[in-house]
Amino acid sequence: MKEPLKWSVRIIGTGLAIAFGVLLVVVSIQGAASSFSKKPSSLTNHSPQGKHQETAPKGDYIPTDSSRGEALFQQWGCVGCHIDVDTPVAPTLHGVYGKRVEMEDGSKIQADNAYIAESILDPHVRIVKGYAPLMPPSYKDNLSDEDVRALVAYIKSLK
Repeated sequence: MKEPLKWSVRIIGTGLAIAFGVLLVVVSIQGAASSFSKKPSSLTNHSPQGKHQETAPKGDYIPTDSSRGEALFQQWGCVGCHIDVDTPVAPTLHGVYGKRVEMEDGSKIQADNAYIAESILDPHVRIVKGYAPLMPPSYKDNLSDEDVRALVAYIKSLK
């Protein structure tokens, strides 16, 4: 086989292997998350059905323990999709806190405590432009308010 063709086959094969691995992680997370039965979160989304808001609803999502948030980020498999750089699967969370994020509908939202918490608890309400709604929707019933605050603290700490 000629050298350029050999490298092309390797690159394509590696890309397919990575895509398959990410898909396995997403499916595994969704299956594992649905098997947990923790007390449902008391946080509620009060936004009108089907309406897009310019900013996320305000709430008491004051970040707490970022080291606990990091452990939860690993435990729940968030790191499988949200890595250090943007991927076709999920945007990076490094440096996102405080920035304006463009949504699929063209609106822009400030990535603050409330938006990040909402994205964890109800990830399909707002989809970041350029991404499919792949995040498992099962976190709302499996994370406590304190878990969400810890995750927000960790995401806020990512520079």
